[in-house]
Amino acid sequence: MSVYVGLLGSVVPRLMPYAAFSTTLLVVYSLLARLLIDSIVLAGVPTALLWMEGVRLERPAKRLVSRY
Repeated sequence: MSVYVGLLGSVVPRLMPYAAFSTTLLVVYSLLARLLIDSIVLAGVPTALLWMEGVRLERPAKRLVSRY
């Protein structure tokens, strides 16, 4: 259970808030700074990995919650 956190009354993987923050930061920074495509890709890869791992961990979390 250490990879999950209670958020607004639900159980979500700990990576999901990090992924949402990283996505927001990437979008806002790219709009304000007018970055090169290389910089966007370089920052987008870790963000995509956070989302992929978060979604992968979401499936067992739904099973845990449905048991209780």
